[in-house]
Amino acid sequence: MVYLKQIDIVDLGLMNYREAYAVQKETHLKRQRGEVNDTLIFVEHPSVITVGRAHKKSDIVNPDVLKSKKVPFITIDRGGGATCHGPGQIVIYPIIDLKVFGRDIRFYLDKLEAVFVELLNRYSLKARTLSAQRGIWVGDRKVVSIGIGISKWITFHGAALNVDMDMWLFSLIMPCGFNPEIMTSMCKLLNKKPDNAKIKKELAEIFMVVFNRAYNSKN
Repeated sequence: MVYLKQIDIVDLGLMNYREAYAVQKETHLKRQRGEVNDTLIFVEHPSVITVGRAHKKSDIVNPDVLKSKKVPFITIDRGGGATCHGPGQIVIYPIIDLKVFGRDIRFYLDKLEAVFVELLNRYSLKARTLSAQRGIWVGDRKVVSIGIGISKWITFHGAALNVDMDMWLFSLIMPCGFNPEIMTSMCKLLNKKPDNAKIKKELAEIFMVVFNRAYNSKN
């Protein structure tokens, strides 16, 4: 008999970044205590720019516009540099106990990328990864950004898929150190608006398959 590890799905809808972060931290603490299963959190955020531990001052290229538009700017405890969130971008925050994966961070990131590669392939988008830069690319455009945090060998933060997000926010930053023009969305790539609810359902299904398979391969 194949043992499938339980993964709970939580959809926060559209939620302020700081509020969603508080949910992440609470879930993370409960996971440490064994009070909840591994959990996959879905959320969309109102427009916000976040910067991780690897950010540089030069990552913000239009600070005056950022200020005039009153876009929140938040420094957070994840890897990576600057990125943007906004409506039409599906964000996932996996709260996963890596001890069952042999405390293998690279293994976890590879599986996280595999989830999005499979999703995009379902939409006939030939997705690829880069060995030197985490995230998912279609051609020379980046459609998924990844930045994680790990504490007590339990993950938080995660990945952001640009579905039909207004891409103007990216013009204010150097996303993960790249020129903002490299960022794209599924909507632009497909020349049509995808069904966000369908994508969330597919992501949850793929995530559970990929990580249950990963769990079985490590145990």
